[in-house]
Amino acid sequence: MKDVEVLQGARVPILKFSDQKTGLKVDLNYGQYAGLYNTRMIESYVRIDERVRTFLYVLKAFVKARGINSPELGSLSSYCYTLMAISYLQTLLLPVLPCLQDPHLIPHNVPNPGPFGGTQLVNVAFTDPSRIRPIVPRNSMSLGELFLGFLEFYGSKFEYATSCVSVRCGGVVTRDSVSPSWSRHAFVVEDPFILDLNVAGAKEDMMKFIRHEFQAAVQALRDGRGLEAILTTKQPYKVV
Repeated sequence: MKDVEVLQGARVPILKFSDQKTGLKVDLNYGQYAGLYNTRMIESYVRIDERVRTFLYVLKAFVKARGINSPELGSLSSYCYTLMAISYLQTLLLPVLPCLQDPHLIPHNVPNPGPFGGTQLVNVAFTDPSRIRPIVPRNSMSLGELFLGFLEFYGSKFEYATSCVSVRCGGVVTRDSVSPSWSRHAFVVEDPFILDLNVAGAKEDMMKFIRHEFQAAVQALRDGRGLEAILTTKQPYKVV
């Protein structure tokens, strides 16, 4: 291991390191069942449509290049951006992705031990591939159209004051339907398994900066400057 770092201030303490041989970056936690479900859920969504994996690669490259994916500096995590992407792909007029936790489509609940000894039922139907059903008719948008739409959606169209990203509920819900403790949060992204956890911890100033980066990227792409223009590396933005 190399570049070992312990994030003790996080809700779930994380050990970050890089594999010395491959350079692969690893985030490690212990005793959190939700982490296993999160991984399986994202894997299941990626398998539904071949565009999703590449979409997530491009998105992660973009937010890393623009310095807006460092939770320790006040921005959003890669996991948060992944949930935002899945939510967006669920909410299109012709969705790319279904809701894999829809109890009416594929019910399968298991108890999930909470961090403080309690339990709650969570839908983990996505762990059984036979329960996953493709969307018909199929969305035919190109990868570029989908990515541009994502940037426009969260840059200009998403109602941050009244809406919540909820992959568990199939995209976007009103804040009235989620935890009242989030009423003053600048942005709310519900964890699909720990339902009282807002994955987006960014404050108002950071969210304004992130939205600005999205809007600037939309303009660059519409001007025909291509991915090179929006993947230009800059120093991470930090909220003091």
